This record gives sequence, C-alpha cells and structure tokens, in this order.
Amino acid sequence: METSFDMVSISGYLAKPYDNGPWPGLIVIQEWWGLDPQTKSIADRFAVNGYLAFAPDLYHGEQAKLGDAQKAASLVQKYAPEAPSDLEKVFDALKNHPQCTGKVGSVGFCFGGRMSLALGITRPLDAICTFYGGGMQQFFDQLGRLKSPVLGLFGDKDLSIPVGTVE
Repeated sequence: METSFDMVSISGYLAKPYDNGPWPGLIVIQEWWGLDPQTKSIADRFAVNGYLAFAPDLYHGEQAKLGDAQKAASLVQKYAPEAPSDLEKVFDALKNHPQCTGKVGSVGFCFGGRMSLALGITRPLDAICTFYGGGMQQFFDQLGRLKSPVLGLFGDKDLSIPVGTVE
C-alpha cells in the first residue's frame, strides 16, 4: 500500500492489491471529517479484494478531528464547491492509470456519498455506492442523468436523512 499519491494534482491515498494488475479502479470518497485513517483503511480493504483504490484528499491537507462537527461543516462549505471538479480529474486519471483496467467505480460516505452521486452524473462510472449521502437532495433534478448502477445505503432511523428523502 502506498501512503501518498498525486493523481493529476489531487493528492490522496492509493492502495494497490498485492498481486499483479491491472485491476478495476475505485474512488473512495471521504466523510466530512476529511481524508482520515478510517477512509484509508477502507481503501486498503478494497485493495485486498482486488481493486486499485484511490482516496483523494478533497480538503487539500485540512482535516477535522472526529467529533468536531463545526470544523467539519466549515471544511465542507470551503471545499464542496470544487470537490466535483477534483473528482472528475481523479476519475479521468484513474481510468487511464497504467495499472487500471479502465473500469472505475466510486464509493462515498456521508459528504462522500453525495459526491459519489455527483461524480456519477458527470462521468461514466461503472458502479456507484453511496452510504448515507447527506445533501443528495440538491441532485434530485439531475439523477436521471445517472447511467450507472447505484447502491444507496441509509439508516431508517437516521434523522439527518429522513426516510421520505431516501424514498
């Protein structure tokens, strides 16, 4: 596993399988805390299962401590507007990476779940997974543009994303 990697000026964490590639690519998109050890461990788990997993640092080196919702919210406000563009660059670079088969999917958590859907609207992902993608309502009018299979995982008791919104 590599601890750092620059994917077209977007730094992040690249995890590779132990065997010889090429492998399908997977963009692992952080929660609102930033690129933290948890996100890196998720990329590692996907690599163990045969994916070239890249977790981009969408906050460009900044991070909120776990539990500091005020800092996390300020980072989302600061970086969310440019995150879709950064993810498009990551997608293009990963798809053309010499160790990638050309198939690329995305998985995101919370803020990253929303960004996973946003990326699927603008790029031809092979699969999209969103874990409790908060704020996804802003994309409702664009979801018809998705051409990829989507797996959405939400908690029925999660008050921040009501069941009616998910339905």
